[in-house]
Amino acid sequence: MEWLSPKKDELWVSNGRVNEVWRSGFDDVERREYIMQRWPGNWVELHPDDAKVRGIESGDMVMMYPDRVPVFKDTIWGVHGKDFQFSELMKNGHIKLDKASISAVVLVTPTTKKGAMYGNFLDMKQPTNSLTIRVPDNISGNYNYKMDVGEIKKIGKSEFKKDFRGMSFAPRNIT
Repeated sequence: MEWLSPKKDELWVSNGRVNEVWRSGFDDVERREYIMQRWPGNWVELHPDDAKVRGIESGDMVMMYPDRVPVFKDTIWGVHGKDFQFSELMKNGHIKLDKASISAVVLVTPTTKKGAMYGNFLDMKQPTNSLTIRVPDNISGNYNYKMDVGEIKKIGKSEFKKDFRGMSFAPRNIT
């Protein structure tokens, strides 16, 4: 999948949840005030080496933006098993590569691999899922991938950069 390989200044985009916010996060924020204090807004983790070359520090506000997000272009009627394979859908023009962007507060941490960004997929206003492949498996309804590639750039400082009563920039592996 050549189209999915990082080019130039792109990084891998992946996402998930944190242990403190369990399952869908439906009512965790309302029931657990410390969660809202720890993560009051959308966040993304970035390796120190990747942050340094981009002039990004913990607490900076960034924009993440891939320009090749696969989405379904139309509804298909498949007959053969391979009709539903991602590569066949791409080849036959049923998937287009679209653009997306979200903003988030950066947490610079060595726990995220160099060359990758790891974001919060539970943020209801700007989920990192919107930056990843949006083509579900036609049979199971599950998404085939939880990643994509995209760029990240600093767009300013977050309100939390100098306010130590709010968002914590301590690595998640420190409790």
